[in-house]
Amino acid sequence: MVNSSGTGTVAANAGSTGTVDVSSSSNWNLVSTATGTAQNLTVGHLGNGTVNINTTGTVTAGNTVIGNGVTGVGTVNVDGADALMKTAGLTVGQSGTGTLNITDSGVVNSSGAGAVGAGANSIGEVNVSNGGLWDLINASGIRQTLTVGNNGTGTLNISTGGAVTAGVTTVGGAVAGSGTVNVSGVDAALNTTALTVGSYGQGLLTIANNGVVNSTGAGLVGSIANSTGTANVSSGGQWNLTNNGVAQNLTVGNNGTGTLNVSTDGRVSAGTTAIGGTTTGVGAVKVDGTSAVLNTTTLT
Repeated sequence: MVNSSGTGTVAANAGSTGTVDVSSSSNWNLVSTATGTAQNLTVGHLGNGTVNINTTGTVTAGNTVIGNGVTGVGTVNVDGADALMKTAGLTVGQSGTGTLNITDSGVVNSSGAGAVGAGANSIGEVNVSNGGLWDLINASGIRQTLTVGNNGTGTLNISTGGAVTAGVTTVGGAVAGSGTVNVSGVDAALNTTALTVGSYGQGLLTIANNGVVNSTGAGLVGSIANSTGTANVSSGGQWNLTNNGVAQNLTVGNNGTGTLNVSTDGRVSAGTTAIGGTTTGVGAVKVDGTSAVLNTTTLT
C-alpha cells in the first residue's frame, strides 16, 4: 500500500517517462492525512505517464487528469476483476493526449464531472468493454456531467459488455470541440439524463450491433447555431428516450444542423419529436431499411 497525503504526478517533465503498476490487492491512496480530502492525480503532465490498475488493485484520488500539458501523454488502464479507480472529476486529454481503457470488469467511479478532449488541441479517448464500467455518480447518487470533445477532440468507445452511466451528456461541446461516441455490441450501454449531439461544436453518435443508449432526459442533435450533430442508429442499435415510462422530447436541428439516420434494424423511441426546431435549425431524419423504426408521440 502507498499512502500519499499530497498530489501525485506521473511523468512530470517534458521527455520523462513514468509508470505505476497497482495490482493484487495493492492500493495507492492519494488522501490528505490532515483533512481526509482526496488529492489530485496527473498522469502525463509534460512527459509520458502510465498507470496500470490490474486485478484487485485500487487507486483513490481527487481530480484526475490524464494527458495534462501540451506535451503530456497519459494512459490509464483499469483491467480485470475488482480493478478499481476512484476519482473526483476525471479529464482525459486536458491540453495533451490522454487515453483511458476500462476492460475485463475493471471499474472507474467518478464523483465529479467527466471530460474527454477538454482543452484546445487536446486529444482524449476512452475505451470501455468486456464488463468494464465508468460510473459518474456522486455520493448522493446524483449523476455527473460528461462532455466528449469540449474544446478538443474526444472519443468514447463503448464496446461489447461495456457501460457508461452519466448525467447530462454532451458530444461536441464548445465551438472548437469535436466529439464522437460509438456504442456497439451486445450489452454495450450508454446511460444518460439529457443527451446533446453537437452543442456548439461537432458531434457524432453511432449506435450499432445491439448497442443501447438510454436517455432519461431530452435529446438534441444540432443544438446551437453553427453546430453540427449526427446520430446513426442501425443493426439492432437502440436509442431510448424515456423516464419512468414517460417518453422524452427529441429535436433534430434545433438551432444548428442535425441529422438522424435510423437504418436497418435500428430503433429510436422518443416523445414529441421536432425536425428543425427553430428558424435557424436545419433537421433531417431518414428511416430506411428493414425493421428501421422511429417511434414518437407527436412529430413536427
